[in-house]
Amino acid sequence: MDVQIIKLLNEEQGETESGKGSVLKGSVKTGSEIIRFEQRYLLDKKVAIHLPKAFEIMPSDLAALKYPSERRPSLILMSESTTINIAFNHTNTPIEDQDVGAFKDAMMEFIKQTQPSAQWYENDVLQINDKSVSYFDLLIPALDTSIYNLMFCTELEGRALMCTFNCTEQEMNDWKPIAFEVMHTLRTMTREGGASL
Repeated sequence: MDVQIIKLLNEEQGETESGKGSVLKGSVKTGSEIIRFEQRYLLDKKVAIHLPKAFEIMPSDLAALKYPSERRPSLILMSESTTINIAFNHTNTPIEDQDVGAFKDAMMEFIKQTQPSAQWYENDVLQINDKSVSYFDLLIPALDTSIYNLMFCTELEGRALMCTFNCTEQEMNDWKPIAFEVMHTLRTMTREGGASL
């Protein structure tokens, strides 16, 4: 009996520990909270990505406050606390798969000019689900706290798809590895409805 209980506890812990593959398994444990994930289809089912089940679309009035630019992302999902967001913007910028690295470099240069006090971490181009995905992450000082951002980009229908995850610096230790796992679940869909090849 005790062996069965220990086995069940170990299985539950394995299913919820933060680490590679946890998002795909359906749940991640952060502190005392278990976050449930599911695959979501976004932007008219052109994009598939695993996100927390509890994330909801940000209301337009809140989006206008948090993203004051008229060029705000077309879709923003948020946590119940509104401090954790992931945004998607299918831009009009023409791009091909092999151009995502140059696009990343241009975005980084722009941010370095507009946010000179940002703290930079990583940047790279990866192959994720047979697509080139460029990314960079940084911490940007804000009025009351710094904001951690993971920005990643890929080609979708010949245009740049920009995805931005952000959270407060206080949430960064828990959410940075989760954000990277989420990025690794990104899939763009072909017109026929299947994953791009």
